[in-house]
Amino acid sequence: MFIMMLGMPGSGKGTQSNLLKEKLNFYNFSMGDFIRKEISDKSELGSKCVDATSKGELVSDDIIFSIIEKNFSFLLDKNVIFDGFPRNKAQANFIDSLLNKYNKKFDYVFYINISEEAVINRITSRYSCKKCKAVFNKTIDKDLSVCKNCDSNDFETRDDDKYDVIINRLKEYKKETHPLVDHYSSILKNSFYNIEGERDSQLIYNDLLEIINNK
Repeated sequence: MFIMMLGMPGSGKGTQSNLLKEKLNFYNFSMGDFIRKEISDKSELGSKCVDATSKGELVSDDIIFSIIEKNFSFLLDKNVIFDGFPRNKAQANFIDSLLNKYNKKFDYVFYINISEEAVINRITSRYSCKKCKAVFNKTIDKDLSVCKNCDSNDFETRDDDKYDVIINRLKEYKKETHPLVDHYSSILKNSFYNIEGERDSQLIYNDLLEIINNK
């Protein structure tokens, strides 16, 4: 079974991916893991990745496609959840054609639908413990003075959770990734699900499980 999670940064798709992975024993597709393996193996593709990152550049789609194609047979007998890939239309076209090559398809595409305002409020409310990295929310944990997981009272807000960074991430998402919502809702009509994301995460998780179990 192949599942894709779509949604804005901060929509909660990562949380749902982790819950489904634990419950249904899914393999979490991670492009970063594949890239690190190529680098560790000192392969030609790994060297190209090192060259790009050493220059402060993103690894190109062509290199990413070669890495996925090389390792894709590893996924064929697994239940796989894709969270964070594909990120753009070129990547979507590539993974669609690769799945078709092996007579596979996305069995479910879950779009966690949430407003931009809710995402901004959610992410800017996050902060974490410097010692154990546990994440908290200013709205829920507003009187927290000592970490719930350890004895530290030293907290921080991650750079990528700051307002200006979030706005730029959302602009990039709208330009590159959001068009995939229309793409998959049109080509996988019976497998595409628009999920209301501004609810308790447990309610969303229950809905996803019900869809998977009843299809």
